[in-house]
Amino acid sequence: MRKAVHPNQLRPRHRVREYRVVRRLATGGFSLVFLVEKAGQPYVMKMALQPASDAEADHADGWMRREAVSLEHLAHPHLLPVHELGRWPDPRTGYSFFITDHVPGDTFHDWRLNVRATPHQWVGVLIAILRPLEMMHERGICHRDLKADNILVREGDGWPFLIDLGAVHLPCARPLTQGLAPGTLYCQPPEAIRFLLGKEALEEGSRFEARPTADLYAIGILLYEALTGLRPFNPELPLDQLLSAIVAVTPAEPRQHAPQAPASLSALAMRLLAKEPAQRPASARAVREELERLRAEEGQSEPWRMPAVPLSKKGKGGGGGECGSTPALEGAQPEPGPAGAPEDSASAGRARHWPGVLVEWCFVLGLLGLGWWWLHPPPHVEPTAPAPPALSKQGAPPVPSSQNPQDPSATAAPPEASPLWCAMRHAVWGVALAQLAGCVTTPPVRPDPSGFLARCPPEARATPIKLGFVRGELHPTFLASGTEASSESSRDENGPINLKPGPVRAYIYPIDDDQELIAEGEAEITPMRVYIRLHRIQLPDGSWLPICGAAVSTFEKVFGAPTYEGYALTDARLDQVDCSAGSTILNTNRFETLIEPPEGEPRPRVRQVDPEAKPELNRSPPAKRQRYCVPR
Repeated sequence: MRKAVHPNQLRPRHRVREYRVVRRLATGGFSLVFLVEKAGQPYVMKMALQPASDAEADHADGWMRREAVSLEHLAHPHLLPVHELGRWPDPRTGYSFFITDHVPGDTFHDWRLNVRATPHQWVGVLIAILRPLEMMHERGICHRDLKADNILVREGDGWPFLIDLGAVHLPCARPLTQGLAPGTLYCQPPEAIRFLLGKEALEEGSRFEARPTADLYAIGILLYEALTGLRPFNPELPLDQLLSAIVAVTPAEPRQHAPQAPASLSALAMRLLAKEPAQRPASARAVREELERLRAEEGQSEPWRMPAVPLSKKGKGGGGGECGSTPALEGAQPEPGPAGAPEDSASAGRARHWPGVLVEWCFVLGLLGLGWWWLHPPPHVEPTAPAPPALSKQGAPPVPSSQNPQDPSATAAPPEASPLWCAMRHAVWGVALAQLAGCVTTPPVRPDPSGFLARCPPEARATPIKLGFVRGELHPTFLASGTEASSESSRDENGPINLKPGPVRAYIYPIDDDQELIAEGEAEITPMRVYIRLHRIQLPDGSWLPICGAAVSTFEKVFGAPTYEGYALTDARLDQVDCSAGSTILNTNRFETLIEPPEGEPRPRVRQVDPEAKPELNRSPPAKRQRYCVPR
């Protein structure tokens, strides 16, 4: 077995000090999580993807050690204890890791639905989680990434743990980021979005001040999700609509979606989701005490004893409209009603319009640089348990993307965006972000991989020689970005992938199947092919070198991997399709990469074809299968 020198190279049976790796549990932007074993006892090891370095922009080492120190400082029955903190393979310059207990169990929403938990049961879990949060707030510490995925409920006795303190704010600690700390966008409170939309966010060194009220807002989202099976605002809304909704739109009360929900819990959720921090409950202690009182007084009533069940089909599909419009409410995308259903009122139409217009002008006039920030958000650290399915998968079932206009369950095609607003977005944000924001009326993408490789600078051409790449060959590459499009064929089985234009990460094998390196670049998408350009590659020691790499189809020596639309190469059931604007389906996460070598070195012959031309493969394509859209 090849000796591992980087966290990505750790495989089963490798050793990190006295711990034997059993398997990888999760992968995040900052870290990897492994199940390990010592003296027959299972543990969880979380390891940073970057070694200690003042020049390392993501501060992965700093976040990792901060999480471990926080857990040691905050010893509590509902926090995982840290047994060891160290570096590997070198104790001074290696990758930080820490060891905690291995807790078999489910994240909050998985547990709630698997055991059909009643409000009496899951409110008990929230009460327990509020206790360590209360202690943290009293010491000036904020979690900053509270969500259902970061609550782990132990199997057997239902004991909950608050996990993933990777974004925690410690008073008097050295700041590690500007702007917002790593977190989840749809869980950000209105004041955080207002900070991003203001001039202060553009100032060098500016940071959004961590306050307990932001954690309380996240508790409100948890409560809303548990009561309704929906989110207050659909995280798959176009970016401008999501931001304007968080800032300006009051979500529907939970009982409008779930009439059986306890009225007292519905009212508390709305107070926690107040737009102004001062209007939320005073503290985590106050929320815990109120939940305890309500559970004691009302816990035996029928609404508190009803098990969690999927919601019935009801409500209208989300709005959309022009680029500047904002739906008054979109939860986790309830199934649409009959085609042509009228709006509730003219006032509802106005509520859908003005917040979006206001935010548009804020973007155009004040945030010329924000587009890059959104395209390169701080990576999110995964919890110490495998990530669960999205919440929407636990509520209403996926909706078939039927083309039958009479089928009321068909997912409506995204409405065409206003050319004027979209032109402004292209000028301010760039094409990739404009597509994510719903502007699909862009000029056709004309990728030029041959030109990209021809312009490769000498220092990038030298990299494959330094790293010992096999000369004159294409290199197997596996896309790490995107989401799985099928439950039948996973990423590990090279199954189909949902992908959007923008930054991507991939694993490339320069020598043989026993060594992989991380490469980063960007994707351009046409209806027929996906073009990926790789700009840099990570060495085993965590440092980066420039490269010039272009994706080549595994099935033909042509630049660009065929999309499912261009040429169907998979017969897997496509039941997890991202149908939002700009997304496409790749037949497989595997492609080959041509790494541009120094001049005079052997180089594979690869053709460049018309990006709009349908791929011509000497294969019999399987019959295309119906696709089922799920919110992403």
